[in-house]
Parts: sequence; structure tokens; C-alpha cells
Amino acid sequence: MSLLFVGITGLVLVSASTETSTGAADRPRYHLRSTSTATTPPDHTSLDLTVGEYGLSFGNSARLTGLRFNWMDHGLERLNGLNFTLWRPRTVDGTINGVAIGAAPAAARMRGLGVGFAVLTRDEMIGAHLGLFAGVHEGGAYGLNVGGIALIGQGGVYGLNLGGVATVAEGGAYGLNIGGVATVAEGGVYGLNLGGVATVAEGGAYGLNLGGAALVAA
Repeated sequence: MSLLFVGITGLVLVSASTETSTGAADRPRYHLRSTSTATTPPDHTSLDLTVGEYGLSFGNSARLTGLRFNWMDHGLERLNGLNFTLWRPRTVDGTINGVAIGAAPAAARMRGLGVGFAVLTRDEMIGAHLGLFAGVHEGGAYGLNVGGIALIGQGGVYGLNLGGVATVAEGGAYGLNIGGVATVAEGGVYGLNLGGVATVAEGGAYGLNLGGAALVAA
């Protein structure tokens, strides 16, 4: 079901794979590209005003505690502090602890605040994120999760989850789950679940569940 709004993310580096998961035959899966699958190794050229790994960095530095400004991330390993990127990432890697801002802030693991046109994580998002167009999380998203058009969580969404058009959770939606048009969860919805037109839960609906026109629970 993560396919419903994944077209949005063609803007921000989602690559398609035709692998299928157990119990989901013939349904394509979408994966955020990592350095291990990229065709070219990362170039970590940067201008650094640092002592050790602490300070200020301009460019594609791999590790930093401080302030990092980059055009396009590729092969990020760890950032503690502020990461600001002007363009979409080439690969989605590493860990960001702190604040990530840019066109499409991305990391394998993001803990803190992420703000951009789209916010992407491969393993987990913990904290708060605001994607003006979309929040796309291949793992779980925990906390305050907002996608202006769509919020997509293949590993589930947990907390306050808002998609302007839709909230789509393959692994289940837990907490306050709102989709302007629809809330769709393959793993079930738990808590207060609202879809402007419909709430659809393949894994069952538990709590207070509202769909403007339809509530569908299998």
C-alpha cells in the first residue's frame, strides 16, 4: 500500500525494486538507495573548520559534531548537530542526531527534527519531522510525523501521524492517525484514526475509528 503515494518521491531519490516480500507476492517494494548499492563511491571532499570531528564543515564530510552545510549528501556516516542540504541526497545513509533541514533531508537513522520538502529515512525516524510534500520512512517513524501531501511508513507510524492527503502505513498506525482523504494501514490502526473520506485497515481497527464516507477493516 506504500505504492499509493510513492510517485511523489521520484523527486527525492526513491529507487524501485521488483523484489517481493513474504505474503506479498507480485507487489513491488520500494527502497531508499544506500551507499552499498550506489554505482559510485562517495567523495568526502569538504572545507572543515574543526578540531578533530568538532566544528564547522562545508561539503560532503562523512562525520561531524557541529554544523554541516552540503549541496548533496552521499555516504554520510554520522552527524551530531545541524545538517543543512540544498538538494536531494544521492544516497540515504548514516545517522543524524539533532536537526536536519533542506530540500530533502535524509538518513538511515534520524533522531531529532527533520524539515524539508520531503523527509526520508531508511531504518527509523525518532522525534519530529515535517515534509512539506511527504514524509517517507522505510523503517518506523516515532513521534510527530507530518507529510503535507502524504505520510508513508513501511515499518509503521507511531505517535501523532498526519498526512494532508493520506497517511499510509504498511506496518500499522498507532496513536492519533489522520489522513485528509484517507488513512490506510495494512498492519491495522490503533488509537484515534481519522480519514476524511475513508479509513482502511487490513489488520483491524482498534479504538475510535472514523471515515467520512467509509470505514473498512479486515
